[in-house]
Amino acid sequence: MATDGFYSRDNHLIQASYNGTLPVVKDLLKKGADINAEWLSNRLTPLMFATESGHLEIVQELVRNGADVNIAQKEEGKTALMIAVNRRHLHIAKFLIESGANVNAYIPQDRATPLMMACFVRHLGMVELLIRSGADVNSATTGNVTPLMIACEDGEFAICKTLIKNKAWVNTVRSIDKMTALDIAIKYGHVDIICELRQCGAKTKF
Repeated sequence: MATDGFYSRDNHLIQASYNGTLPVVKDLLKKGADINAEWLSNRLTPLMFATESGHLEIVQELVRNGADVNIAQKEEGKTALMIAVNRRHLHIAKFLIESGANVNAYIPQDRATPLMMACFVRHLGMVELLIRSGADVNSATTGNVTPLMIACEDGEFAICKTLIKNKAWVNTVRSIDKMTALDIAIKYGHVDIICELRQCGAKTKF
């Protein structure tokens, strides 16, 4: 755990991870810095900072030295993989998954998963990677929002098609307004998605 002292070894490791200074990271690890230390203001670890900044070499070095790829930030519950997805760092997401990151981890408050986040940031490659790696295409938030619904609302036809191809349920009902994926596509006028859903037996609730 990082201490209050700004110049602590752990804080230096966090700063070096964020800044991408690999030699400093290696040196601090040799000197015994806590590889899973947390920055006090946001509870992010060196791995999370390196992921956020897109420093693949730092991420690899930290993981090789024992960084926990599944540790969750204490305030929000996000993991390094979630950060990689949200920041659209496909190469880092792939490495984290190969290193054992849980593709079905979720934010405790709303149960949002990495796959939902990939749909939200409209990254088809990330969606495909997560599905190949075992992500649950039918995961749902506390409001019963699914990855397919997110893609339908945003008009992401390729993502919708990928989810459906991988057995996404098309008739799940969203809690807040009782809408299905087809209802959502109709609401936002996404004709190509409407056609795709109807071909798969999707129904409306209205």
